[in-house]
Amino acid sequence: MIGFFVTFLVILTAVMFVSTVYCCFGLFPVALQTLSKRIVQSRLNSTLVGVFTIILVFLSAFINIFTCSSLDLRSCIRAELNVSLPDACHAHFLNYSLDTQLSPYGDDSLMCSLPEYFSSCVLLSLLACSVFLQISSIGKLFLMLFIELLYVLIMEVPKVNLFDNQDLLVTANAIDDSEHTNGTSCVVDSKVPLKIVTPVVITVFVLALYLHAQQVESTARLDFLWKLQVSVCTSLAFCTQ
Repeated sequence: MIGFFVTFLVILTAVMFVSTVYCCFGLFPVALQTLSKRIVQSRLNSTLVGVFTIILVFLSAFINIFTCSSLDLRSCIRAELNVSLPDACHAHFLNYSLDTQLSPYGDDSLMCSLPEYFSSCVLLSLLACSVFLQISSIGKLFLMLFIELLYVLIMEVPKVNLFDNQDLLVTANAIDDSEHTNGTSCVVDSKVPLKIVTPVVITVFVLALYLHAQQVESTARLDFLWKLQVSVCTSLAFCTQ
């Protein structure tokens, strides 16, 4: 997996280097200067480079999720205790914790105890969309919605057990032994599942970034009109003199 991050780093460094060559024409080969000039002076090319960079940042934010185990802890509890509907109480009685290893259940993959980490990294990758001013607000919206849809699909389908296991273990670890009524039941505080909270948080974040992009775009257009008006007035004043 370290190879993916090294590759992403090399590609992003190369993109940044080629983009900065435009400022130092005399120090680099002509072909490199021409490529940099085509990227900087073309809105389409610069937009494509920006989108490519954002996608690379997004992939590097959650690519590690595929190394995590997707084994359902409830199925392990069901097999061990022979119960039909395992819950946090059963996990508490079995002393499951956030660092529970799944190797005894036939899964030697990495146990990712905090899947919220991936969601936080995806939120940070969405911030990269606000950096590229050449991408329009509508373009940023569609790009962010694509990122959100892709991550939510991965989170809700192949990797949903990561978030279900986290909910189960957090609830189990929060159970107080003094609240047990007998050996088979306990008092459990309900919580909103992560697989519901995470899409809501990401959607709100996307909408906030879209509103920010709209404000930045409208401000840039207003500045352009002001500069154009000032230049026209200056030219007319010069002509009258």
